Amino acid sequence: MLSEYLVKNGVLLDPKTRKKWHLLEELTRVYCGENLSEEFQDQILETILIREIRVSTGLGGGVAIPHARTNMVVKTGVLFVRFKDGIEWNSMDGSLVNFLFLVIGPIASTEEYLFVLSKISKLLSRKSNRADLLSATNEKEVLEIISGVRVREWER
Repeated sequence: MLSEYLVKNGVLLDPKTRKKWHLLEELTRVYCGENLSEEFQDQILETILIREIRVSTGLGGGVAIPHARTNMVVKTGVLFVRFKDGIEWNSMDGSLVNFLFLVIGPIASTEEYLFVLSKISKLLSRKSNRADLLSATNEKEVLEIISGVRVREWER
């Protein structure tokens, strides 16, 4: 289940940071939490930035999935960020990004890494999930949607 990969404090709704590079720095700090030294945080951020500079992770349709693999982590972790009004991310289709998933995983865990990416893709492929994520008012609602336990009124 995708929600099992969310890191502590890994759901951010409409953060104030609106600059792509500053946001990636902030998200890296959240991802690392208190578990990694500042030196490791900087190395992980550098890995993410290099990946983003090579090719934008703005996939289009309001989605970005910045991701990186590194030997500095032992388990794949995910952060979810929602921007109601969108943020510029140099997306392939030029659209603003409403949904961002930051994924960081160990180089040695290719299967787990790809599993997480596929779960994100599946979650966002449903229009109802995207609508629910866009209208979520708190972390609990987001977790219910990501976990797949939220039942829409018309499905009852």
